[in-house]
Amino acid sequence: MNPKTWTVLELINETAQYFKKYNIDNPRLNIERILEDVLKLKRIELYLNFDRPIANAEIEIIRAMVRKRSQHIPLYYILGHAPFINWDFKVGPSVLIPRPETELLVERVKVLSEKINASYFNILDIGTGSGCIAICLAKLIANISVTAIDKSKEALIFAEENARLLEVENKIKFLCLDITSDININLQGAPFSIIVSNPPYIKHDELKTLAEEIKYEPQSALDGGTDGLDFYRIIIKKYTSYLAHGGYLVLEIGCDQGPLIQELIKEENNSISCEIYKDYQGLDRIVIAGY
Repeated sequence: MNPKTWTVLELINETAQYFKKYNIDNPRLNIERILEDVLKLKRIELYLNFDRPIANAEIEIIRAMVRKRSQHIPLYYILGHAPFINWDFKVGPSVLIPRPETELLVERVKVLSEKINASYFNILDIGTGSGCIAICLAKLIANISVTAIDKSKEALIFAEENARLLEVENKIKFLCLDITSDININLQGAPFSIIVSNPPYIKHDELKTLAEEIKYEPQSALDGGTDGLDFYRIIIKKYTSYLAHGGYLVLEIGCDQGPLIQELIKEENNSISCEIYKDYQGLDRIVIAGY
């Protein structure tokens, strides 16, 4: 960019073209999000102030962010936070960036909580990451206690900070726990009304085919083993014993994994009711099993 006084609209147009050269998806949206963050303006305000000049100090910050984004570093890692449902969550390379489809997982758990005849809910969140699922449930459901586990101490730092910022730290107990090894433990809060998880479900051999941005995210939060089902087997076989009678297991899944996970559940207990729910694109996304 040549030294000059840039306006908001000029910078949006110029940077969108720049991003296109580097094959950045949704180039215009990317620069809009960066400007929202740096200029402290909402998206619509950018265009209501399209002729606003951008100060040199702001330009330097924006340039640094644009440079990182052109290297395919995920936008939300650059910004340091990501939206999820109605709230904003701090994120970094040690946690998976919250996805819009995972919002459906929270929505389904909220619906189930309204069906369960209980005055108090104990919920277990397996693989909490940034804490987005546990925290949103704590915000949305009254009389709730959440036990949120993750094997990554670095991820739990983000989760605990997000819980504090969103003022639900008194409703959530965070535990550093690796479900692949720490099996026979006395989980605080059990038995649980609902166990919820968005576990790693990508097949190991498919990791190398992922978009460049996703390769910056923690691979341990993505790698589901040879067939993508390793963590589902552990959860279904070892952790459903922590469910209260009449409780539910709620799992986010890969779009081709529904019938396979249903089969895993039926292998453990053929009397379990099990349903698959689709996302807004019509793809299988959630499995709910009633125990």
